[in-house]
Amino acid sequence: MSGASSFLNFKTYTVLSLVGTFGIIAHAFQKQDGLFFNTVVYLSSQKINLLVFFNFFVVALINLTNILIWVFFDSIRSIEYKVKFLC
Repeated sequence: MSGASSFLNFKTYTVLSLVGTFGIIAHAFQKQDGLFFNTVVYLSSQKINLLVFFNFFVVALINLTNILIWVFFDSIRSIEYKVKFLC
């Protein structure tokens, strides 16, 4: 699989993760009538909500890592790109 194709797939995965996270938060606010404390308890008590939040957290960290690499190193060579995922 080429690098550009996998990057495009990761962009799609990032967007889907973001939509899923906001969708769960919106559903919780609607179900709990907008009360903050009840919404937080609902979000933290359901296992699927925690799974979606953890997924979003991991995707956000990967994107942050890619942004930091882009800012400090601009572009990296293909051999360095392969080594980045081994560490």
